[in-house]
Amino acid sequence: MASAKSQVQAPASNIRRSDYVGPDTCQSCHKEQHDNWSEHSHRWMNAYATEETVLGDFSGASKTNYMGGDASFFRTNGEFHARLSRNDVVREFRIERTIGRRFYQSYVGRLIDGPDPKNDPLWQLDVHIPFTYWIQQKEWVPETHLSEETPDEQRVDPFESKTLRVYSTGCASCHTTRPIGDWLWSYKSWKRAEIYTPHSFAFDTRGYFSEAHPKLAALIPDGRMPSKKAAASLRYKLESLPAPEFAVTLGISCEACHNGCRDHVAQPKEHRPSFFPASPHLTVLEDQPSHDIWGRTQENINFICARCHSAQNVTYAGGMACFNSQEATDAMNGHCYRGSTNADVAHNEMGNALSCVHCHDPHQAIGQKWARTPDEDDASCLQCHQQFVEPDARAMHTHHSAGSAGSRCMNCHMPKISEGLQDVVRTHMIFSPTNRKMIEANQPNACNLCHVEENIDWTIHNLRKWYGEEHTDYSEQMLSQNYPDRNLAVALGWLRNSSSEATRLIGVDALTKANAQWALTDLINALDDPYLINRQFAQQGLETMLDIDLDTLNYKYYQLGRESRKASLDRIRRSLLPQTVK
Repeated sequence: MASAKSQVQAPASNIRRSDYVGPDTCQSCHKEQHDNWSEHSHRWMNAYATEETVLGDFSGASKTNYMGGDASFFRTNGEFHARLSRNDVVREFRIERTIGRRFYQSYVGRLIDGPDPKNDPLWQLDVHIPFTYWIQQKEWVPETHLSEETPDEQRVDPFESKTLRVYSTGCASCHTTRPIGDWLWSYKSWKRAEIYTPHSFAFDTRGYFSEAHPKLAALIPDGRMPSKKAAASLRYKLESLPAPEFAVTLGISCEACHNGCRDHVAQPKEHRPSFFPASPHLTVLEDQPSHDIWGRTQENINFICARCHSAQNVTYAGGMACFNSQEATDAMNGHCYRGSTNADVAHNEMGNALSCVHCHDPHQAIGQKWARTPDEDDASCLQCHQQFVEPDARAMHTHHSAGSAGSRCMNCHMPKISEGLQDVVRTHMIFSPTNRKMIEANQPNACNLCHVEENIDWTIHNLRKWYGEEHTDYSEQMLSQNYPDRNLAVALGWLRNSSSEATRLIGVDALTKANAQWALTDLINALDDPYLINRQFAQQGLETMLDIDLDTLNYKYYQLGRESRKASLDRIRRSLLPQTVK
């Protein structure tokens, strides 16, 4: 029989809206952090649409044609407007807020004109406009990753009212700083809390809502946890509360991580910010009570980040996400993080002590590109893996010369295999380049991301030579099944992988970055991939590799249906292949 857990209750509260003071209050004492945060992507996850915040082209000069309809963006009476029209159906939205500003900027709007009945809830709700402004390309394009990416024939129709997404129910949970007591009851948050919390806790739901949202407390009978039906109703009502009125701030601000700081502002020395929820209505259940339950611990920091960076995305065979926003999940399922489900972690010499802020300054913006140098990245790893500090020792481990791409820790253990909006970025799962599942499945491996021209037997031969048979005991049956042509360059095989669209995307990225002119025929074929996101990366990669503009050949990656792309692809082949392929 398990021993009873001790119950620890915080005397103060940092989870109600009244416990929060907002980022402007923090500025007077923490000016440097506030200034840095003001340029951070978190700050601009959600903002009011103003002259200063809107980056999109609302001149009305261009239209985006998609799915037989037009999306246009313009200004009228000092306001920003979006119009979606197809045939005789026209809907016009007044833009209320912006989302993001690093690579793309999306918009939240309110319907002001359309054919929908006046009693339709659509007129009262803020909706996500399903087109986004690509800042680098200065172009309006269809939104991606509003949900799982699909082939063209399954893509959501943005001109149908029933497919328009309500912003508050879902998106706002991570794009807005809500009181953490409310967050616990927003979409999927409770489930995330159960998975990632470093401390078990009990939450007196009725007690909290009686204080924070008295009108909603009636949904919770007798102070008990609500039934599934009541919980669903409560969550919907809570999520539907307008963010500008009930949130702490739009975007992610100071207290999204530090929790409510009203007591700290009143008595800075006596009340340090707490990094874990605290409330008379929240009881922490511990086997061995720790005085540091609410402190700045590695576990608490990772829990803070995991609240949002733990989306359930499509994954590779190795379990890591194919595209960004699952960073915390990946990190904790790999080496080096406490709480990992990886069986090897128990033998990890690092003691499982990594936190997200070892590599990411939470106040400093990343910018368009990762700013740290390869040496600085290596230094993050070498803090713990000190047996590889000396160049000779590292060369013996990596089997690459010091300073080369193959000697860099992250290129092998955190390779760039996650799609990140306009670039491929590093996975946050720290794993071995000998990973059995990835190699057997013919999915991206670290070796062939650089050695794009080599076949799988070359890769396996070197891994076995360097690390021993016990680490590279791959199934010949799986290899034969997933590599039907063992002489084919692995990266070219990724590009031709019919069962994994994410693997094809990485194939495009690896080959174009390697300037693989010998693969040009296949790369041009990638412009006809059944997935819009893959065509986007193929267009972007080819334009960079060949220093061309495919728009001059009338190609748009978001043209749906192969017939619509046929003429432009014929022009591309006639223009490029005779000049570059022998």
